[in-house]
Amino acid sequence: MPNHKPTTKSAASSTTTSKKSVAAAPAAVPAATPTAAADPNAALAAFAQQAVATIATIAAGLGTDPGLTPKDKIRAAKFRKGGEPIVSTIGDLAQQQNLEAPALPVATMLALLGQANALAPLANKLAAFVTLVEDIMFAAQSQAWGMALTYYALLQRSAKSNNKLAASLDPVTQFLHYRHPSTKPAVGQPTKRQVNAAKKAQKALSTIAGGKLANTDLLKADNPPAEQPAGAQPTASPTSAPATIGTPAVTNGSAPPAAHS
Repeated sequence: MPNHKPTTKSAASSTTTSKKSVAAAPAAVPAATPTAAADPNAALAAFAQQAVATIATIAAGLGTDPGLTPKDKIRAAKFRKGGEPIVSTIGDLAQQQNLEAPALPVATMLALLGQANALAPLANKLAAFVTLVEDIMFAAQSQAWGMALTYYALLQRSAKSNNKLAASLDPVTQFLHYRHPSTKPAVGQPTKRQVNAAKKAQKALSTIAGGKLANTDLLKADNPPAEQPAGAQPTASPTSAPATIGTPAVTNGSAPPAAHS
């Protein structure tokens, strides 16, 4: 009779080996996904958006916007500071003298004044709030810009030996060197640096030559001669000789030569 026991053992052993190999296989590790750097100002941006929504709600509660243009404000009557009691006094006197007109109710005038007085604390607080926000923005932008200029100076040094970096830095250089046309002097006009140098030179001229050159304007092409002090006599040129017409001048106390007939 054939013996089937070795076959059974081999099958069992193969099954056990396969189970061990399956169990020994390590589990697949998911690939790590790169995480973006957290924005340190995300909370501040969300808070600012919430504040904007709150301000919009407050603005809606204030009523209709008059929509005044700059011209409207110029043409309108200007409320004088400290005029609240004056308006009340005028209203009381107009009612006492029976001068109140239907088109100009005193009650409406006093209600408008009360509306402005009620909004005054909010306006004062908003002005301080706007100043606070602008100061924080200015300080942050100023510090960031100063740091950027420091890095720009370092990049400029490296760009001298790195053509690729120089090409990448070119848009930044063009932006920093841009000047608005209104800030450029007209053709033929001195630049700001030249004006400052001329003023410095004029200040120095006022301390030399007895102040005779103090009025010299170095920014003009044709400068008028310096004014001499009052009472000063014009000095004759050492090379110029006195002109003689007719009788020669007397020299060394000698008598003039006799005229020949």
